[in-house]
Amino acid sequence: MMKRFFLSTLAATMLCFGMALAQPNPPAEEDFDDFDNPNLHQMLGEKLGLTADQKEQIHKIVLDTHKKNIEVEAKGKIARIELHELLGADTPDQKKLDAKIAELSQFHETMLRSRVETMLAVKKVLTAEQRAKLKELRPMMGFGRHDRMGGFGHGPGAMGPRHMGPRPGAAPREQQQKM
Repeated sequence: MMKRFFLSTLAATMLCFGMALAQPNPPAEEDFDDFDNPNLHQMLGEKLGLTADQKEQIHKIVLDTHKKNIEVEAKGKIARIELHELLGADTPDQKKLDAKIAELSQFHETMLRSRVETMLAVKKVLTAEQRAKLKELRPMMGFGRHDRMGGFGHGPGAMGPRHMGPRPGAAPREQQQKM
């Protein structure tokens, strides 16, 4: 009886762990993650004094990056699904799991490198004065938002429950700590 309970608990834990691993990761909040936003382009163009040629170069850099990343992102999603399938097996194959994890790690590295290469390519288009101005504008424009939000993600819940105020009917924080 105890052995059956232990095995059931272990199987449930592995299934939950596998489901958690298979979930898509939220997009990382890198400096230029939202750089494809047309409103951001216009605002940056005005604030930095970009020339028409610079705007065109930056647009091309961002567009080329997105084209390359579509295939990589699709492969990453497929790999997460396959990892979930492997974990769902009655007796998961550790070697196959390790290979799939390595594949997912490669996906994350490729995406990070792509973001960094895009940032560097965009910065090369800017003059020294424009780069200095961009550095000043970063906090106001939301670049590097994870520094201020306490985590990654978008939307009203991105800052986490502690930043959203108390739940309706919840005891004040001081009372919660005493409980």
